Amino acid sequence: MARRLVREKLEEWGLDDMVDPAELIVSELVSNALKTGGLTFMQVAIRRPARGYVRVFVRDGSRELPVLMEAGVDEECHRGLALVHHLTGGRWGAMLDPRGKSVHADLPVP
Repeated sequence: MARRLVREKLEEWGLDDMVDPAELIVSELVSNALKTGGLTFMQVAIRRPARGYVRVFVRDGSRELPVLMEAGVDEECHRGLALVHHLTGGRWGAMLDPRGKSVHADLPVP
């Protein structure tokens, strides 16, 4: 559902070239939320706060902030935030809120 929300909104805005990276980002953020606090509460949104970028964010019910980790060659996990970091050029972040946390990723508009 999160991927569809992102895809439909980007297509509505005429930003079809951004669909693939944005779907990847929202998938990673939702996966992380499910591992921590997304089973109690989760909200997914995409916004265009300025002409130069699109913001994807996921809120969940955990107050555990994400940590960017470097995965070992043989590890199957700890790659999601590194991928988000790469796709956004490091423009992502997280903050605590009354119900848990919000994690956002800003994708530059080509």
